[in-house]
Amino acid sequence: MKQVTVVVLIILALLLVMGVVCIGMCGGLAWFGYSVAKGAFESADEFLVAVGQGKFDEAYQEAATGLRNSESLESFTEGMKKAGLDGYMSSSWTGLRAENNLVTVEGTVTTKTGTVPLKITLVKENDKLRVLRIDVTPGGSSRQGDQPKLPGDAELRRLVRDTMRDLSQAIREESFVAFYEKISTVWKAQTDAGKLEDAFKDFFPLKDRMAAWEAVEPVFDTPPRLDENNILKLKGYLAARDGNLNFDLTYVYEHPTWKLAGISAKIVTPKKDSPDDK
Repeated sequence: MKQVTVVVLIILALLLVMGVVCIGMCGGLAWFGYSVAKGAFESADEFLVAVGQGKFDEAYQEAATGLRNSESLESFTEGMKKAGLDGYMSSSWTGLRAENNLVTVEGTVTTKTGTVPLKITLVKENDKLRVLRIDVTPGGSSRQGDQPKLPGDAELRRLVRDTMRDLSQAIREESFVAFYEKISTVWKAQTDAGKLEDAFKDFFPLKDRMAAWEAVEPVFDTPPRLDENNILKLKGYLAARDGNLNFDLTYVYEHPTWKLAGISAKIVTPKKDSPDDK
């Protein structure tokens, strides 16, 4: 196979990917890891302090857009009380994981009525880590409105078709203004139309080929899945006569629908016979 490969990997991790620059910078990475942990723990504590003081509106307004899009202030307040977090006194964080643009902290919260095992997921928005999701474990409730479920096959295929059609149109027009308006709020906070155009500029000379993939059904070469943070991941390809358009797509649920949060695309064309072939 001869490959005409243009790879664009855009993920939520524009600011929080651990190890993005690793050559000769171990000390810098150690500092970066500490700063991420410190910021995550502080943001989680600030949120819980406001809830514990009964400042539900303040905590809600400071939460991530994804949380506020998924439930009302009334529902949020009811959930915090049900979990006992309105009696928050202190926290002890024992674990942290950074993946893409998400940071998850885990530990135990002490309330006026006992202790609560807690996991809080935060996302970078407007230069600040904000609470996106709260999980009370084990056997507790999870707060981010109704939890998303893996869509059915028809819905998954529609998501891919719509996304790849939007991408094709943006490439043919050499403008990502309309494409940008359709992506998730989470991703919008980390990029803009100009950055998207720059990331995909190597596709522009191939724009006349894009229409070939717009009318075909996607093929999933790995099973669609929701990861532990309820991020939808779809990977596969669109097949056309002169080659495949491979895709690796990431979505987050922003009520009432799934929104694009990351994309990787690659054009692979078949090798043509020639006298030089061995």
